[in-house]
Amino acid sequence: MKKSKKFLPVFIAFFLLFSNSCMNSYKKYKDTPSRIMSNDILNMIKAEQYEEAEEYFNYLVEKKPYSINGVRLLEEVYVELASVKNIIEHLNTWCLKSPPHQSAFILRGIYHTNSAWRARGGGYAYAVSDEGRRLFESRLKLAKKDLEKAYSLNPDDPNSASSMIPVLMGLRYEEEEMETWFQSAIKSDPVTYEPYSKKLQFLNPKWRGTLEKHIRFAEHCYHNPPRKSIVYKIMFDCLIEYSKKAGNVKRFFRKPQVKNTLNDIYKRVLKDFPKAMRIRQDFAYVQYKLGKFDEAIRLYTEALAIDPNDMFVLRSRGTIYLEDKAEFNKAELDYKRLIKNNPYYPRTRAEAYFRLGEIFRLRNKNYKKVMEYYNKAIELNPKEKYYFFMRGFNKMSVNRDFKSALEDFIEAEKIDPRHIHINHYKSMCLHELKRFDEAITNYQKTLELIEKEVVKGDADKLNKEQAEGLKLQINHFISLCQKKQTL
Repeated sequence: MKKSKKFLPVFIAFFLLFSNSCMNSYKKYKDTPSRIMSNDILNMIKAEQYEEAEEYFNYLVEKKPYSINGVRLLEEVYVELASVKNIIEHLNTWCLKSPPHQSAFILRGIYHTNSAWRARGGGYAYAVSDEGRRLFESRLKLAKKDLEKAYSLNPDDPNSASSMIPVLMGLRYEEEEMETWFQSAIKSDPVTYEPYSKKLQFLNPKWRGTLEKHIRFAEHCYHNPPRKSIVYKIMFDCLIEYSKKAGNVKRFFRKPQVKNTLNDIYKRVLKDFPKAMRIRQDFAYVQYKLGKFDEAIRLYTEALAIDPNDMFVLRSRGTIYLEDKAEFNKAELDYKRLIKNNPYYPRTRAEAYFRLGEIFRLRNKNYKKVMEYYNKAIELNPKEKYYFFMRGFNKMSVNRDFKSALEDFIEAEKIDPRHIHINHYKSMCLHELKRFDEAITNYQKTLELIEKEVVKGDADKLNKEQAEGLKLQINHFISLCQKKQTL
């Protein structure tokens, strides 16, 4: 016993030295975007250096460092890594490793969840195919199994419990089950943001909640956030959500209570986390919707000074340059920078390629370049109807290639069979190809969609006057087709 006591200080000293050396290895990530650490961990996972990656996750679970955005760094790392293209191949190998580690199963669970929602699509239930529904349910069940495994391995990591909430939402579990997992997450770490964000989504009336519960929860987070957290920002997220449903977005953001609340949250976050990028990005979105384009660009530029290659900010600033300022050269630079520096996010890169195609189309030059960019966008994301729609429109209007354009409109229609303009332009192609019977049938279908006042997506919003004008045009085309049938 005496001998053990004699060596005890030596063991303690060695342990402290080892702990300090581990702590020092993470200093290079202090005050940097989480993307930098995520990229380093990704390289470890790809190289099958699982012990090294697990050391990072153990550190993040134990020490609970904040990201520059004011949330736990661990949350952002999980979200970023699970979004990487083809990471599932590496996660499958990692999950077979012994002894198992919760981070591998959390990442795979989040990946399966993301994959499930992609299979379903972001549209209304009517636009979801039978195959989409099947994949949605089967992938969510895989996610549930992985997250349950992760929680059993280490309940101190709150991300297994918080990541379970969108799974339960998709599988139509009751609120009581969601609340159990929510409480498990905040018990592990009351400051963590993701559980609150995901619960807010669950309580949204369009999913599993009600308007009253949704608003009440946001108000509770705003007025009673956990100490040293930015959970009060949940109210910001809630107001952004409701702004999208407002008939007049500008009027909504100009309401004194809404305006004061958003300003208060913006200032509170920056006071505690001066380098926070996400709040700048979110507040820039508000300025953009208010029509304050220069102010939005200024905020996005501030964010890019912190992380010059953030894909969300580059995409947002590029959109303003393209759609609102018509500064095509600046927009082109942002989209090309996004593509070059974010190789692992195919859907975001697809959008950037599509926007580059739009830039060349609006410049009225280089048809081949326009099609090249559209083709790349479709290759990376073949489930976006608008990519097919615009490629078909370009083939029809510029090259007068109605046969090939029709093929694109048919693909777009498969994704959303009730989109008014897709059906309209499909009818026009059939008309030009002298397939009059089919053209009349499709024109009539378009009229029925207009009569039902189906509103789907920004490209398909018709006010009463526009709808009446389109109906007159379609009826004229039907008459032309009928006359040509008799000749």
